[in-house]
Amino acid sequence: MLQGQSPAARLTTDPDQVGQWWGGGQPWSVLTVTGAGGIDVVDLSYAALPEAIAAWLAERGFADMPVVAGDDHIQFLTSPGDAKPRYAPLPGGWARKPPHGEVVLLPPSRLPSGRPLTWHTTPTGGSALVPCAALFAALEDLPVPAELAGAIPPTSGDPQAPGRRA
Repeated sequence: MLQGQSPAARLTTDPDQVGQWWGGGQPWSVLTVTGAGGIDVVDLSYAALPEAIAAWLAERGFADMPVVAGDDHIQFLTSPGDAKPRYAPLPGGWARKPPHGEVVLLPPSRLPSGRPLTWHTTPTGGSALVPCAALFAALEDLPVPAELAGAIPPTSGDPQAPGRRA
């Protein structure tokens, strides 16, 4: 933010301005507001690798979703659902759907820890956002974290590689 300008003066939905900011190498924060612009968010804090969660969700028809990775949680961008918030305690963490109107940081914004948010799965023009309620219901059925470890597809020929199925 430039000195003397309010945060509201720096907000924009202009794609050219956003592209200029992102491409300029500056540490800009990028955000969205839940329920606005056709986007909602489901937060997940879970004691399992994001790859294992993604593989488990893909087996249930939830693939190629935009996913943001933070310090201790991941965020799924979804199509808007009910404006009311939801929270579900899970065996290895929690799932949360914030109320409409909550500000959500997007990559390449920095967290209070100083680490940048990153895209675990980048949004693509051809991918439709999944319904918020359907994804939340699926996450409520996540198995315990130890069971998710077997959901990661093999990444090498090494039988001892992480995520390798026996």
